Amino acid sequence: MLSDGQLVVLPANGSYSVAGLCLQEEMLQRLNRTAIDSHLSVTFGRGDEVLDYLPAAHDTVRRLIKRAWPGRLEICVPTEDSGGLLNAWPEAVRAAVLRDGWLRLRSPAEKVVQEILRLASAPLLMTTTCGCDAQSAVPRGAGRDSPELGGPAAAQSAVGLEEILAAAKDEVGLYIDAGPCQDGNPCSTVAVRHGEWQIVQNGVFSPGMVARMASRVVIFVCTGNTCRSPMAEAMFRKFLSDRLQCPDEELPGRGFVVLSAGLSAADGMPAAPEAVEQLGLRGIDLGSHSSRPVTAEMLDQADHIYTMTASHREMILSARPELADRTELLSCDARDIPDPYAGTAEDYARCREEIEKHLLQLLDRWLPSNS
Repeated sequence: MLSDGQLVVLPANGSYSVAGLCLQEEMLQRLNRTAIDSHLSVTFGRGDEVLDYLPAAHDTVRRLIKRAWPGRLEICVPTEDSGGLLNAWPEAVRAAVLRDGWLRLRSPAEKVVQEILRLASAPLLMTTTCGCDAQSAVPRGAGRDSPELGGPAAAQSAVGLEEILAAAKDEVGLYIDAGPCQDGNPCSTVAVRHGEWQIVQNGVFSPGMVARMASRVVIFVCTGNTCRSPMAEAMFRKFLSDRLQCPDEELPGRGFVVLSAGLSAADGMPAAPEAVEQLGLRGIDLGSHSSRPVTAEMLDQADHIYTMTASHREMILSARPELADRTELLSCDARDIPDPYAGTAEDYARCREEIEKHLLQLLDRWLPSNS
């Protein structure tokens, strides 16, 4: 049916949408004969499929896709970011999708939509209530207010099945009734330009949630998560806060989530007293640290995994070889940072100095100092 250019009505993101196969120009002709005046969102089953249409997608877009999809987050990117397979679409379809200068992307979590997308030969185009406006939706940075916008648009009311069938007239070949829209969790819309994001339509994801999902997640890994990795985490938080001139708790809103864990760690152990003492000399409080083991979910969410030794890296990659491109030694010269556990105060001091040296080099790569 979809491959013949027909339209279907599907439940998506807590509402109902008209859908068609993106490669069929006849689908667009049918949609134009309805009373539906809506933007079209390119709808994917798997997040990695987006890269076929956004080959140069910014890391912010990739992070949001990885952490929010499938789910109720629609992402808008400027037309100039599009490319790849999108250029092979019929010109009329491409013009309709990009008609206001924005490309809209989504991946609804509804099982029926995911199954259709799994079987389809290409993404679907679905009508959307996305409020992104090319004239005003200019991202101003993570979590910041935009004077031009005056805040994001209010959440859109869900479109019911009867309403959309009436608007579609006789152009729909099939509809799937998943019941009334009553869960009260509307889809959020985020615009991303040059790596900066802004919520342009309120919904289930708060600004704080979007900030965390869009942030660079950094994990420092050692053995027991009581000496080296917690020192690295605490110092890097301090260095980032100083460089960005913001409190530690605002780091996610500025694009960074910093964690630590241990490959053989127990839950809830305090940092070694010697590590607490060493960081205290630098004005950094490690007294509230509580150890935790490395988890599969943690590794999945990480953008950068820094290990203290080559053996730590090898242990991670033996179980998760696909993480090779984001797992590396913290040491810039590829040397192990020895474990000071049960050592002298001098051992802990040398360890802290070694970690600090490499953290500052990492900081300068990511956030070059203006001085």
